[in-house]
Amino acid sequence: MSIAERINYDAISWGKPDKQDERLFAVRTMLWGPPSSSEDVWPIMEAGEHKFPFLCEMPLVNYPPSFHHHLVACHFTLIASFERPGIPPFLSEPCHIPYLPMLETCPSKQPVAYHRQIEVLQQHSIDINIPSLSVNVTGGGTLPVRLHVDDLSSITHVYLALNRHLHVSHGKYRRDETWLMYQQEQRLTNSVTDLLLPIPSVGPTVTYSNICTVKYTLDISVKVRKGYLSRKKQLVSLPLFFGTLDRGICTPANLMLFTDDWVARDQTLLTKPKFLRLDSEDDYLPPYDTQKPPAYAVP
Repeated sequence: MSIAERINYDAISWGKPDKQDERLFAVRTMLWGPPSSSEDVWPIMEAGEHKFPFLCEMPLVNYPPSFHHHLVACHFTLIASFERPGIPPFLSEPCHIPYLPMLETCPSKQPVAYHRQIEVLQQHSIDINIPSLSVNVTGGGTLPVRLHVDDLSSITHVYLALNRHLHVSHGKYRRDETWLMYQQEQRLTNSVTDLLLPIPSVGPTVTYSNICTVKYTLDISVKVRKGYLSRKKQLVSLPLFFGTLDRGICTPANLMLFTDDWVARDQTLLTKPKFLRLDSEDDYLPPYDTQKPPAYAVP
């Protein structure tokens, strides 16, 4: 299993340095083979179908999430190899594993709501209420936005826009890009309007990488009418934090970042994933899926 945080040197028009290993780690284990005491004696595998169950234990290190972009990418790759004496090893197709780090969404179960009153025109304002600016990106769902307008004749439409901002930094190279992830337009027919911003399936907020940062903003604008003329006016651009843990769940106190000096210098498996062989699948709990916990039977 390996992970690499790669820069696309062709896209940034720079030459790739010689002998640069972009892997953050590479670990392997033997699931079946000769005992360590007699590596010269190779066992015989009978013809047929064989299963070699294993677990992968991740360390308390936040590596960058799985991410792909034409400038920068991060992939977790799992490859199985079949080795025979005197014959080049057979390698399977790389299996890309989606990975998300542990990021606090909100340490409290009762997040701090956002509220602001903004003057749009002279003597006319709009109230914005959002329960929280921190969202668990793994849960999907929606983010409610409530607007209170005191003059529907002057403020006629509202616009929501969710943007993702990518900053790439490598040596002297700098690049900033912004994508519109979602937009919504709503005509205002009542003084109180409730909007729902869908949370798309995107990666979390990333601020701890040396190569790239990923941030999100919610832009709220309105259409203002004055006489026969109408114009679009942006009210706020709010930073949204996309975490990976539910509200009220905190990260472990000893959680480290892959950019910490100690992690970068560590050559042991304390900061690397570990493969664990399973002698019996019956001794372990069934895996959880993304929708519901497994069903348990009382003997």
